[in-house]
Amino acid sequence: MTSVLHSGWPRLLARVALRLSFAVLGASAMAQTTITYFHNDIAGTPMMATNASGAVIWKESYLPYGQRQQLPNASAGNKLWFTGKPYDANTGLSYMGARYYMPLTGRFTGMDPKDLVPEQPHSFNRYAYANNNPNKYVDPDGKIAETVWDAFNLALGFQSLVDNARAGNWANAAIDLAGITLDAAATTVPGVPGGASTGIKAYREAAEPKGAARAFHASLRNLHHNERIARIRSKLAEVAKNNGWKKNSRLSRMNKRDVYDAPDGIKYSVDTYHGTFEKIDRHGNHMGEYNIDMELIPHSLDRSGRHNLRK
Repeated sequence: MTSVLHSGWPRLLARVALRLSFAVLGASAMAQTTITYFHNDIAGTPMMATNASGAVIWKESYLPYGQRQQLPNASAGNKLWFTGKPYDANTGLSYMGARYYMPLTGRFTGMDPKDLVPEQPHSFNRYAYANNNPNKYVDPDGKIAETVWDAFNLALGFQSLVDNARAGNWANAAIDLAGITLDAAATTVPGVPGGASTGIKAYREAAEPKGAARAFHASLRNLHHNERIARIRSKLAEVAKNNGWKKNSRLSRMNKRDVYDAPDGIKYSVDTYHGTFEKIDRHGNHMGEYNIDMELIPHSLDRSGRHNLRK
């Protein structure tokens, strides 16, 4: 096993195409089949399976090099084992793609098809798994060493891409694909960690409403356009009243949206598209958007002037 990180673009494109095919074309077929959810560790090893109701079907446990510890009968029909690869119990071998691997010994049965690199001492051992460090590296296909962090980021990006494609959120799917591309590029450069997919996920979670705001936004999802606007105006008027704000009728008419005056001189206008308040300073300038819990929505400040108040 060489510790040099090689380019995996053909493999990356094949994985993207396959997963998108399942996401877009497999929805109707999935509705007619038994659903089993796999819960993987950071290296991609299924550690537990649950059914559609959330009940645990089986649990697994592995040593660092992949030797199974529990052998539950319930998982006898499972086809995905250590790092998500097939395993033959009769021979004790896992098929990693380019070669077979024996978890009991932590060694491949064949030589590494990649050339050795003099600057990388691990490359001189042609049978070693994951640079002899399975806690830091994984070997996804028997010839390319990836750090566990890089593999985790790629898996995270793939899952988000599939979820967004299945839901028809193509803009977010495009962002996921860009993150996957950056993470895949990072695996080709030794010493450069990936992290784009994790960063995208963290940003989305930070932007997600929480508490009362989460429940409020959930209640808007299935409403028709006019019902949604009426619901937003009613709820935000209630929040404004509870905060001690007074409706500014003149500015509301002038700007064709509900505008409220806070005791400190700051104004809040209602955004009926997002269901949020737009904070406005004394000069009418936009200062960002806030949900009904008065939490600032990240990167919502608009300096273009389009959301400023006419006074």
